[in-house]
Amino acid sequence: MQLYRDLPVLTAAPTTADKAKAPHHLLGQADGADPWSTGRWLAAAEAALDAIAARGRPVVVVGGTGLYFHALTEGLADLPAVPAAVRQAATAALAELGEGPFRDRLAMVDPRAAARIEAGDRPRLIRAFEVHAATGPALSDWQ
Repeated sequence: MQLYRDLPVLTAAPTTADKAKAPHHLLGQADGADPWSTGRWLAAAEAALDAIAARGRPVVVVGGTGLYFHALTEGLADLPAVPAAVRQAATAALAELGEGPFRDRLAMVDPRAAARIEAGDRPRLIRAFEVHAATGPALSDWQ
């Protein structure tokens, strides 16, 4: 979240004095209205790390969630793009059905995702459903 420049208080971003002590990368870089995926962040982080390594400088990676750390250290599944219409349909289906019935529908095509996604995690439910709808294989199979 510290990627977004308009959320410094909400994300407890480093102070100006903290930033003066060491270079910071990807901090306050994006507009809050411009959504970033984990994949987009990973590409930017890898580019920053490569540039730092080319200068022969050490790196300390801080912040983020387990998902971002995992993406940085283990990579992400190489998923094909999901058309906007498929994403919109999955979002609409969740809104229409509610989480329980939508999860049941997801369980028919990707039981592993339906079982592992936490209750209330609507973005991941939608993502799992839309990947199957767009590609055929389940998100769990891609992963």
